[in-house]
Amino acid sequence: MSLSRLILPSIVALGVIASACGGGASETPSTATAASTPAATETTAPTVEPTPERASNVVTVMEETAVYSEPQDWGYVMAVIPPGSEVAVTGRTEGSWWAVEDFGWVQGEPGSVFAAVDVPEVPTWAVVGLFHPSDVRTGVEFVDVVIAALVAEDRAALAELLVFAETECVEEPEMGSPPRCPEGVAEGSQVEMFEYASVGPNFVTAADRGRVLEELFATTGDASGGPAVYAVIEGRSASDFDLMWSIPGAPYEIVLGLGDGQIHQVKVSEQGIEWLGIALWSTPPAWTIYPMGDEPVPYLLAPVVPAPMVAAQ
Repeated sequence: MSLSRLILPSIVALGVIASACGGGASETPSTATAASTPAATETTAPTVEPTPERASNVVTVMEETAVYSEPQDWGYVMAVIPPGSEVAVTGRTEGSWWAVEDFGWVQGEPGSVFAAVDVPEVPTWAVVGLFHPSDVRTGVEFVDVVIAALVAEDRAALAELLVFAETECVEEPEMGSPPRCPEGVAEGSQVEMFEYASVGPNFVTAADRGRVLEELFATTGDASGGPAVYAVIEGRSASDFDLMWSIPGAPYEIVLGLGDGQIHQVKVSEQGIEWLGIALWSTPPAWTIYPMGDEPVPYLLAPVVPAPMVAAQ
């Protein structure tokens, strides 16, 4: 065999191998070119929220300031406003008292506590106070049962909760005396009565218990149209007012607020509702909840204190 026949096929084979290994490296795929070019991005200008304009009656308190129950020197301190806080001033009196946040009163000459503000003069009873929502509860079961019935205006439940006690009756009752005898009952007899107060002391028999509930719900309502709890007081002795009117004591007193400034007082024990005071006062509820001496009011459920105020200790 000649040498040329051996060399020629080898040369051809080497050329095929070289073509397979490196022949395509010199061409650049079109997809690689596209990937190497970054896409253009859109830029969006940031949205600037407008600064809300402060209401003309909102002021900044310059120093720690006490908030009183009423615009009088004998009012008690319900809360304090930390310095630098903003509050809404809703009215003023002839003197140097300012109504704040529909909650209480601040004393001070214009410019001393906060900058002078132009607000209308309002009656001293105009600050009604703030009520708890209808689902508020205290954690004391028998108190919560009464609250639930009151805010729901559940007359059937309330009728069952009234506590009747045996009382000696008289034919001609006077202020502070025992109740009138029911028809056909002799004077001096023991009769079961529920005691409540509206214009004066009143008593009803179990058969007539619906009358007291009619009186209760004829006058009850807050800004939203229903009864609303202002506060619940616990475990304090009877006040001078209680003693003067011979109001029975009870472990707890529910203060039920009305939007027009009136209040109801509901004295409660484990047995149920011991006594009702129906619209005895045409005043804000805070005016009837006073500390006994130097002791703070023993709240089971304290009144609502709006931010940024802090409840007084």
